[in-house]
Amino acid sequence: MQSNKHHPFSPSCLSRRELCPGSWNIENELPDMTTPEASSGTRIHEAVAYGLSLKDGQSVNVVLQNDEKELAEKCLSFAQNYKADGQEMLVEQPLAFYDEGSEEALYTGTADVVLVGRQSVTIIDWKTGFSPVVEAANNLQGAAYALAAMQQWSKASATVIFYNPRIGQETAHTFENWKGIRDEIKAIIDRCKNEPTLKPAENACRYCKGALSGACPALQSQTLGLSVSAKAGLIEQLKDLPDDKLLELYESCKPAQKIIDAVEANVKERAEKNGSCGDYTIKLVTGGYECKDIQQTFRVSGLSPDKFLDCCSVSFPKLKKQYAEVNAGEGVTKKDAEALLMDKIAPYLTAKPERKTLTRIKK
Repeated sequence: MQSNKHHPFSPSCLSRRELCPGSWNIENELPDMTTPEASSGTRIHEAVAYGLSLKDGQSVNVVLQNDEKELAEKCLSFAQNYKADGQEMLVEQPLAFYDEGSEEALYTGTADVVLVGRQSVTIIDWKTGFSPVVEAANNLQGAAYALAAMQQWSKASATVIFYNPRIGQETAHTFENWKGIRDEIKAIIDRCKNEPTLKPAENACRYCKGALSGACPALQSQTLGLSVSAKAGLIEQLKDLPDDKLLELYESCKPAQKIIDAVEANVKERAEKNGSCGDYTIKLVTGGYECKDIQQTFRVSGLSPDKFLDCCSVSFPKLKKQYAEVNAGEGVTKKDAEALLMDKIAPYLTAKPERKTLTRIKK
């Protein structure tokens, strides 16, 4: 999440500023906030940063939860495989862009990894959410990183790579048009300062502190309107709405989810702290079990290997990593080894059922 100590137009929030120019005013007045997803992402980022900065004999001292360790290890492997001979690797590297004749940075930010060579500079940014990141070629955050890197290391171009280990997404683009990027960012900042209109939308509200705290008046008004509509029987009327009205309602409902989540979080917090919140209380539900020692479990189960294997599933990220560690070397990179493994086991793989997801039609 954005911090009050961060630049109000840092690369990570530029897309939000473009969609909702009034968001910078709202966020500047609010304290730091977080969500479980954001906290998880922070832990993974910290673990990767520690891992890439380790010296011999040191170990990562970040406490990770659930699948966070696996995701951090995939990021570590990705960065190490991407680094070429002769490149300097900079971790958690501050970046800033200064417009001509100005002593004050137009914006500042921090890149997860920067690889600097004699002829090139590459920025790697980790994403750990469940949704795909905007492709690098159209990504404002990436463009802003590239612009600052081109200026800082005097390069004619800069490559930006976004990597999401959770969904296996990798997208990269080499930026060259520094003047076009600068002008686009300056136009966004000018609109925020001169026309700070609040425009709730799903992508604008996703990480906005105004949406997460419920402090945004535009989102408050929108949510109140949806509540009134629901009580008036709108849900029963949905099947009769024409496409344009249904989609208009669909888009307006998405950002309202932030207030719903914030309200529910506060109800849970009060119920946990006080024993109840009105008629609601906290009920603990089992989270299931995870087998930490598969070999010992097999021994005590008394099952035959075939019967036991019928109960098991394979973690492909772990399998690929183990295979790469054993088979990489002598001209074979870890990526090559992983690809070779996937070719070998392809006949034994079964595709999972396809999921239905709404996707915008490209125009």
